[in-house]
Amino acid sequence: APGEVGFWQLDSETLVATWDDAVRRMIPVPPGAQPGPQLLRDMVHPDDWPRVERSMVRAMQGDAIHDVTYRVAHAERGQLRVRCVAHPVVSDAGHVTGLTGVLVDVTEQGALQTMQETLLQHLPGMVYRCVHDSHWTMTFVSAGSLALLGLRPAELLSGAPSYASIIVDEDRARVAQVIADAVAAHAPFELSYRIRRADGATRWVWERGRCITPPGETPRLLEGYITDVDRMHCAEASAAHAQARLKAVLDATPDLICYSDASGRFDGCNTAFEQALGSSRTSMDGASCEEIMPPRLLSRAVRGLA
Repeated sequence: APGEVGFWQLDSETLVATWDDAVRRMIPVPPGAQPGPQLLRDMVHPDDWPRVERSMVRAMQGDAIHDVTYRVAHAERGQLRVRCVAHPVVSDAGHVTGLTGVLVDVTEQGALQTMQETLLQHLPGMVYRCVHDSHWTMTFVSAGSLALLGLRPAELLSGAPSYASIIVDEDRARVAQVIADAVAAHAPFELSYRIRRADGATRWVWERGRCITPPGETPRLLEGYITDVDRMHCAEASAAHAQARLKAVLDATPDLICYSDASGRFDGCNTAFEQALGSSRTSMDGASCEEIMPPRLLSRAVRGLA
């Protein structure tokens, strides 16, 4: 059944495996099959066997934990996906005598993973997982890195170039500080900064992420999403520039000008208005223009509603 867990053992000398009933339900053994290397091979999808065999060899040499997901054929349920996790059994003399571990039916998880991979392939921007170090050493990069950065996932995973080197020099320290502060506070982070694409173009990106490693554990891992916001940032910069130019024009006129929001409350004024009243603009926030202006100045004021 989906999610079922079975236990198994493998002798390193004979390569004969023994397992419990849960494993038998996941991988039915043909009647009359002889235990040994060929049976192990027959139980695994032929395209997956080389990867399974390499992992088993490394584990029996004591170099790694055996942890691999592969496909098996089931007479009634069709093709299943199982995850096999095992560790070496070491004798008192220090020799590896075999493996012992578990087999888990992850067929439904495999379908979910396929769905997630499809979403990542079509998601604009880049999903990542990286080590929180000075290089942003990547451990996972989605296919969106090519459109966003002009770099394939494999290039970023190799560290040539590192993601940190892609951030423009003027923004790199700020980005590092914002993320370090968020990690220290166990909080998500969100910020915009500039990156330099592989073709040399500079683009504004927006990033949101978080540290997924529990406090006190290492290495610290970050997961997040980065997307291109260059057009939005340019539009915001253009609007801010236009607003600054308008303010400069208003401040240059000798007329008394104040403006209010839709409810009629004070929302700003020009320099002449501020000087005539002898009050700062912040001190007048929230009041109506009539409340803050002496009667003698009302006739001179030019007032606009936002």
